[in-house]
Amino acid sequence: MANTPHGSVLKDLVARDEPIRQNLKEEAGKLPDITLTERQLCDLELIMNGGFSPLEGFMNEKDYTNVIESLRLADGTLFPMPITLDVSREDIDRLSIASGSRIALLDPRDDQPLAIITIEDVYRPDQVKEAINVFGADDPAHPSVSYLRRKVKEYYIGGKVQAIEPPVHFDYVALRYTPSELRAHFKKLAWRKVVAFQTRNPMHRAHRELTVRAARLRQANVLIHPVVGLTKPGDVDHYTRVRVYEAIIAKYPKGMGHLALLPLAMRMAGPREAVWHAIIRKNFGATHFIVGRDHAGPGKNSQGKDFYGPYDAQDLVMKYHDELQIEMVPFQQMKYLPSTDEYVPVDEVPKGEETLDISGTELRKRLKTGGPIPDWFSYEAVVKTLRESYPPRLKQGFVVFLTGLHNSGKDTIAKALQVVLNEQGGRSVSVLSGDNIRSDLDTPFSYTPEERTKNLERIAFVTAELARAGAAVIAAPIAPEPSRPGRREGHCNPHCRRNVYSRARKGELKHVPGVNEEYETPERPDLTADLTTQSVPEIVHTEAVRMPVIGRRGPRTQEKLERVAAGLGRRASMSGDLKDQGDVSSDLWVAGNVPGAKSTGKTASVTYAIGDASGTIMTAAMDFDEYSVQNQAFISVGVDNAHPANTGVIGLGPNSASNIYEQFNSDAGDTPLNRIFEQNTSTPNFLSVLLGRSDDTSNPYPGDITVGEVVPGYENITSQPKLPILRDEDSGAQHWQTLLDKDGIIGPDGEAIPVQSVVQGLDQLVVVFDTGFSLPQVPSTVSDAIYSRVPGANWTSVPAASGNVWTLPCDVELNVTFKFGGLSYPVNPLDTNLGALNVKGSDGTEICVGAFQPITTASSSSFDMILGMAFLRNAYLLVDLGDYVHGSMASTASPYIQLLSLANQAQAHKEFVDARLGGVDNTSAFHLLPAMNTTNWATSSNESTSQKLKPYLPYIIAGSVAAAILLIVAASACLGSRKRGTYQRLHEPAPAGLPREPAASFSPLSTTAPSLLNSLDALLHLLLSCLIACIVWASTDTDTYLNYCSIVHSA
Repeated sequence: MANTPHGSVLKDLVARDEPIRQNLKEEAGKLPDITLTERQLCDLELIMNGGFSPLEGFMNEKDYTNVIESLRLADGTLFPMPITLDVSREDIDRLSIASGSRIALLDPRDDQPLAIITIEDVYRPDQVKEAINVFGADDPAHPSVSYLRRKVKEYYIGGKVQAIEPPVHFDYVALRYTPSELRAHFKKLAWRKVVAFQTRNPMHRAHRELTVRAARLRQANVLIHPVVGLTKPGDVDHYTRVRVYEAIIAKYPKGMGHLALLPLAMRMAGPREAVWHAIIRKNFGATHFIVGRDHAGPGKNSQGKDFYGPYDAQDLVMKYHDELQIEMVPFQQMKYLPSTDEYVPVDEVPKGEETLDISGTELRKRLKTGGPIPDWFSYEAVVKTLRESYPPRLKQGFVVFLTGLHNSGKDTIAKALQVVLNEQGGRSVSVLSGDNIRSDLDTPFSYTPEERTKNLERIAFVTAELARAGAAVIAAPIAPEPSRPGRREGHCNPHCRRNVYSRARKGELKHVPGVNEEYETPERPDLTADLTTQSVPEIVHTEAVRMPVIGRRGPRTQEKLERVAAGLGRRASMSGDLKDQGDVSSDLWVAGNVPGAKSTGKTASVTYAIGDASGTIMTAAMDFDEYSVQNQAFISVGVDNAHPANTGVIGLGPNSASNIYEQFNSDAGDTPLNRIFEQNTSTPNFLSVLLGRSDDTSNPYPGDITVGEVVPGYENITSQPKLPILRDEDSGAQHWQTLLDKDGIIGPDGEAIPVQSVVQGLDQLVVVFDTGFSLPQVPSTVSDAIYSRVPGANWTSVPAASGNVWTLPCDVELNVTFKFGGLSYPVNPLDTNLGALNVKGSDGTEICVGAFQPITTASSSSFDMILGMAFLRNAYLLVDLGDYVHGSMASTASPYIQLLSLANQAQAHKEFVDARLGGVDNTSAFHLLPAMNTTNWATSSNESTSQKLKPYLPYIIAGSVAAAILLIVAASACLGSRKRGTYQRLHEPAPAGLPREPAASFSPLSTTAPSLLNSLDALLHLLLSCLIACIVWASTDTDTYLNYCSIVHSA
């Protein structure tokens, strides 16, 4: 049974006015008329078919004012959205619009009359007040406020309408239902309860699971009711979306779901819009309505904050629940569980269970690049539809715009480039140049600059249409205006055919750029081609090499920096041999020649803990991943053994850590990361780092760096705690540093490692994240707590580590955990105990190195530890730069860090057993040595423990001997006294709880050993063991001693 319409009566004006339809149509032909806008057309259709019941027309001033102020019509009926018809003063005067006049309303597509409005009043609204009350702020970042400012005229007219005919649609006619038709459909199928789902986006598996679950819990059916009118700018077009909806409705249980289209012009008004949507679905017969998190929200305002709270819409719908008479179904965020291959609500996910998700941004990215979209996220038919409408960039059309003086060579380059691109194949290639769009070469010089500009606009329109159809277009007109976009720039060839320049100088031709008009050079061309220094084949080869990779994001690879002939490399990725960096790295250096690079006349250098790079500061175009950066400053380094040709390092720090920026102290020296954000202002201001393990056969890539996007498959990082970034007040530079939780380091024994911060005034440790450090640098007490209790561990010098490190047997599994933001980040034991470093013990066998080493040369009073690659292989790192991006046009909040744990402890244990123990798990036999309060090994000298104690050995041995003699004497006395009497219990009588035993005569041969004798025997053994230990310690190394102590302890 369908729900009662809002206001009790469905206002189906088309059905009401059907008897007088012909009369109205004839009258409309004689009346003044208004051609509707696209939004007004959507509004009129829903007024006429009853979707906006109880409205029967556009709001008069009284209704409008009440809706703006109290979400109610003048009669008190709940209605939250103003539905208005705007006109200009010119329209009012031209059409003599006044109260009582009748105006025909025309379809903008074919000028057919759709309705007649009888004017009740003409009024001038307070549009600022409308923006504030309806949309929450007079902020042009809101699409409807922007529409209100730019497109809505200054007057509104109100009045009821009479319907002539509804708008005619040619697309998806079978899916377009009026409220009356949909109600009849529900009645025919005997649907008593209907859950309506509003959407303006493509649907995927999570949406299907959500709606099916909502329907089953309420024993209802599902109405998929997507908006196909005006939505948010940038949304997927409704043709693609409807094909997606048709594909996904087939995945519902048979008879459960139905698809119908809603011709609504959305306002993106958040809470008000949610109430409005509920009223509309009620009019269409639904009994339940799903309200999402931040329902109909437009995103961020001008300050970078959400326009509405995440649950404001749900709260307002609940507030008017009794009047709406439609049950709200809160949108439940669904999470995919790979372990069970199912979606469940986020509040039902078991603690610690792995979940997967792909954000809308990431989905668009994968469509754009042709990246994989997994089956668990969407259905094959849905993905196929989206890929057809949004092919990857390599399959999209593009435009190459060349400009230059007449006969400068641009037409020759264009034709040669066309040949090369045709050779590559894959798309049609068209050239729009002077020679192939005109027959008379003199014609363009008869145009004025204004006429020539108009002609260029026509060329631009044609090229855009061809590119949209997937073609490659090469346009090569003369571009004399500085405002015209230039993609390529040419120079004049002195050998000009047909004597154009000679004739211009004689006055025979006018308006010739370069002679009697100035040629305006494009301000920022991507490439400058000079035929006086380059041949056409060289220029064309350079351009052809660039084009196939523009915007391409290939798979993660092991190259440090790939360069192509047109400039700096198109992308960079983490390499497996990153060097320890002494400072935060922000600068880019490249070894070898970079074509097109220009010298700035300045020099700079960067120094790392191991190695350096120096040279002249040059500028060139840089393509990093999908980001194009112009005039990027970099250090051009000479080629040698330490700096092979075509290699380099790109620093991803801020300007405060840049040596290049220090030379300029201006935007000219901006770091690569700053340039990316400044020149791509829509890009989120964050970078992320995902490291791999070189011996991980399942993931052979050493790592990935992304800018403004999340690595596919790791989208959950954006839901992790945001850890505030602290400034380094000591050095003035900016590290990516934050606070560790209190007692935030759990050692191998499962206990928190106590350690004090060196930063004044803090009781939490300050942690720096730096991919440049292979071995994390931690306080010496932490390093000692992890490694000093391992049998066979040594604090010793290792050449591969450039100094002293902890070494230990490779078969020792050590589990260490760090805590940030209340979450635990365990470290894979393969990273705690590093192998494959070619370190040998004294007997020639391979030994491993403890990754967490005492902080020494990199120490600072502003931070306590540096967590480098050994930690970051276990946590995906996202750094939001916030306000540290110099010159960024985006409004950003405070910077923060997010970490996503990558280590599953059970899986990590298995990996360790397979890699280090040959698949045989004998880790249960391992035990740490007892904890001892000793001086920190790492901070003392390099002497061995036996060397440190040798000066005291005479005293230790003498004391042990004396104690042994005293103990023997005492034992003899005890034994003598016992031979002369019977054994007495220690308690006589026995205290409560102790068993009372019969007395027994003592005999040296008794099989029941007395307790006191056992104690004395134990003390004798212990003392003798200590004496032997001292002798062993004095004569052998520490390892032998520790092994002996371990045996004694076990005994």
